[in-house]
Amino acid sequence: MYKIKLNKCIITKENEFNLKRLFKTYQFDQVQAYELGWSFTGNPLMTVYCYVFEDIMIDTALTHIQKETLAIISDHSIRSVYLTHYHDDHSGNASAIKKYYKTDVYGHKITIEKMMTPFNIRPYQKYVWGKSKPFPKTKKWKKTH
Repeated sequence: MYKIKLNKCIITKENEFNLKRLFKTYQFDQVQAYELGWSFTGNPLMTVYCYVFEDIMIDTALTHIQKETLAIISDHSIRSVYLTHYHDDHSGNASAIKKYYKTDVYGHKITIEKMMTPFNIRPYQKYVWGKSKPFPKTKKWKKTH
């Protein structure tokens, strides 16, 4: 059984819209978990999690919280990102991570194919998650089976 330790919780307010960002970290043995969320008012409508183990990150969170996600990458010297699936709340920052940090991004072949082609999302999804940018057209994206 793992001990769960809440390391920090930061709630910040930004800009004239009073945007609130949630940033919590948890420690599960050797795995660092990050709970991230945002809202214009009150608590976030939803939060998402990213996990870091050594130099690996699992999932990349919402596009709306890109600044925090890129800071996690920088703090941990991440070399590989694994996406559980293509939904924007799991893959929202994968393209930015690849662009700014030259990090390898892995995912199931369906995930990578979906991420290489822009796709429509519902208006509420764009509001809650943000719209992720598609991967650049390259053969360097890694597909797993």
